Amino acid sequence: MTTSSTTYVLGRAHAPRPPEGAHVLVLDLTAPPSDPVQEWLVDGTCALFEVVRGLLEPAVTPSAIIAVVIADPQPGTGLGPMVEAAFASTQATIHSLAMEYEGTHLSVVRAFPEQAVAVQQTVDFLASTDGGYVSAATLDLRTAA
Repeated sequence: MTTSSTTYVLGRAHAPRPPEGAHVLVLDLTAPPSDPVQEWLVDGTCALFEVVRGLLEPAVTPSAIIAVVIADPQPGTGLGPMVEAAFASTQATIHSLAMEYEGTHLSVVRAFPEQAVAVQQTVDFLASTDGGYVSAATLDLRTAA
């Protein structure tokens, strides 16, 4: 029997329910950190690598690993470039690990906080047999908002 699970890499945004056998990683970039370079880029990227490699090393790996990035930089905070850098780092990490661990299904989903339903539908698809051909992909749901 396979199980599903969720890991909060950054923050505690509402996470989609992980489909059976899948693992969802949540990177919540909605709360302004005191040091975005350290917290989002350095610590977040290191934690992401550690978690994903840990999931891929055991004999039984998840059917899909999906990193969900929830971000909505508020105007005037100056965090827009840091959100983009953190997202690019997440994307590069997932794509790099997808190439390193051939045959795995790793993807990135980016959305606004209010897109919980669309995120859930996307995660369900990526973890399904229909989405089994998708790996090292980035799905940006923000344009659907």
